[in-house]
Formats: sequence, C-alpha cells, structure tokens
Amino acid sequence: MNPVSRGALSLGAVAAIALASVCGICPDARADVASPAEAQPAPRRVVRLVIAGDDNEAAGALEASLRELLARLDLTVETSRAERLDLDAPALADGSSGDLATAWVDMRAAHATTAIVDGKTGRVVARRSVARDRSTAIVVEELAHIIHASVEELADQDRRPPPATPKTSPPEPPPPEPPRVASEEARWGLDGGGFFAGRAFGNGAEAVIGGGGLAGAALGRAGFRPALWLIGTYHVAFDVRGRSVDVHTRAATMRLAPTIRLFGGDRWLVEAGPEGGFDVMWTAPRPNATGLPRNGRIGDESTDVSPIVGAIIAAHLSVGPSADLLLAFSADIDLSPHRFVVAEGTEIEPLFVPWRVRPAILVGFTFNLAGSVPYASRGTLQ
Repeated sequence: MNPVSRGALSLGAVAAIALASVCGICPDARADVASPAEAQPAPRRVVRLVIAGDDNEAAGALEASLRELLARLDLTVETSRAERLDLDAPALADGSSGDLATAWVDMRAAHATTAIVDGKTGRVVARRSVARDRSTAIVVEELAHIIHASVEELADQDRRPPPATPKTSPPEPPPPEPPRVASEEARWGLDGGGFFAGRAFGNGAEAVIGGGGLAGAALGRAGFRPALWLIGTYHVAFDVRGRSVDVHTRAATMRLAPTIRLFGGDRWLVEAGPEGGFDVMWTAPRPNATGLPRNGRIGDESTDVSPIVGAIIAAHLSVGPSADLLLAFSADIDLSPHRFVVAEGTEIEPLFVPWRVRPAILVGFTFNLAGSVPYASRGTLQ
C-alpha cells in the first residue's frame, strides 16, 4: 500500500470516530434542554368597591383616593352603591367572583366599617372600623389605606406562582378557612318615633284617644335583642257625666318598658316585656244642666298621680330603609286608683272610678336614628 492510501485511510478513521462521538452525545444534549414552563393564568386586576351611606361627598372621596392608591398596583376599581349593608350576613362571602377582591364599606353609622373579601375563596381577609368623629378627609384616607393594604397582599399572592409538585403525587388539600373575625362595631341601635293611642280609663271613659312619642335603645341585631323604651302619651280631655255633676278630665301617661325579641324575620319582629310608670289626671268637677242640689257645693280642681305596672307587646314591620310601622298593646294596673264621688248627706254616689286594669293600643311609626337596624338581614343590595 502506498503512503497516499494510508493517509486517506487514517483521515477516514478520524472522521468516523468524530461522527460516532457527536452522535453518542446527542441524546444526552437533548435530555439536558429544559421544557418550557406551563402557561400561568393571567392575574386578576379588578377590585370591586361597594359603599352604603347617604354621604355622597365622603363616598366620592373614598373612591377617588382608592383609585389613586390601587393604580400604583396596576389595579382597576369598579364602584357600586348600596342602600344598606349587613357586614355579618353570610351572603357577604359568596365564593369566587372572578375579581381580585371586594371591599364592602358601610358609612351609615358613627363608625365607618369595611370588610374585604378575597374574590377567589370568598374569605373575609380583613374587617376594620374607623370612628367618624374626625374630618371626612382623615376618615376617608384611613379607610382607603386599610383597603389598599389588604388588596396589595392579595395581589402579591395572586402573582405568586403555585409551588411545583411531582405529577405522581396527589394534590394537597386546601388549607382550612380561618374563623371569621367578629366586627369591632358596637351592635347597638337608637330608635325614636310617634304614635296615636287609645286607652280605656273607666266607665264613661272607655275609649279616650291621644298621641305621644317614644325612644328606645337596643343591643344586638338578632337573638333576644334586649331593648329599653321610654313611652309618653297625652290624652285629649274627656267628661264623665253624673246626675248633677260632671268630671272634666285630662290625662297623661309615662312608661319605661324593657323588652326582648320573641321572634321575627328579615323585615319584622315582635317584642314584649314588663312596663312601669305613672298616670297623671287633672280633674275639675262641673255642674251640668240638672243643676246642683240645694246647698250643694262643687269640689276643687285636683291633680292626681297613680303608680302603674303592666306589660306590653309590640310588633314592628319594616316599611322603608330606616322606618318601621309600630303596633303595640298594653295592659296597665293602677296600684292606687283615685275615686271621684258625689256626697248627698250620708249617701255617697260614685261618679268616676278609674278601672284598676286599663288596656291601651298604640299605632305609629319608629325610625332608626343611629347604630344598627333591628333586623339581622336588612342589608339587601340595591
């Protein structure tokens, strides 16, 4: 074999060895190339803001401040208004809404209260109350920063990719939902109203009309809802007629009634309890057309006060955002009734003897003046 042939063979052998080496490492090289990451769902960018309250200026300022803060997080704010809100209602956290979060804000009471709900799980992640005893600007800024802090945390969690798990391992169960935090807002309410009344005082005065007002303070929204009512009534003048003398009478009543809720629904309730107080009667005897007997004498005008105990039952029916129709019945017991008589010689004739037990009926309206409304579910969104 000549030298040229041996050189050609040597060059071919080197090329064959190099080709075999390259082909041998190709599978390993392909194995070392990482597969592209699975596509992640787009993060949620919408925050819903629901505001209840009549202060449009404060609501507008809160919306503007929150939009400015959340714009820094590249989030969009969608605002709606509600006539009333119940931040304890189960429907507040109704599961996934597709939004990043929902901020419920109740600005109707002395404390502005907000609850922030995770739009993915329906979980209440924060609940705060802010006293409205300062300027509107300070209250609004504090509320906006509370909402911003909670939403920023949810946005960070939403952008964070889920941890990688082996395909062969079973999925981990979701963490248990933490218990709901009790609201910091005091569950009290102050109501007031007016009514027409009818009361039976005795024979000759079986249906005496009048009118008055009442004010009450209550604790709680559901359950027994203990309340304390102050009720005052003034009755129109009435005459009780005798054979020769009439008794012209004006009357006023005052009652203090602690009550508890017996039962009720979303828009109505019935409460009952004892009551105590006093009745005041201004009486003036007057001769009638028959005329006084010979040597007869009219007594002086008098003012008599009688201590009263009894019981009351009242029904309330919601007829507006903060107004109720009131219907109440009471039975009063006069502990010291005063008798009015006509004396002729040794004979004494009863003229007006008020009944010891006196029934009454009240029909009117009550209005929620401050604090929480009397119903557990009067928070329907409009």
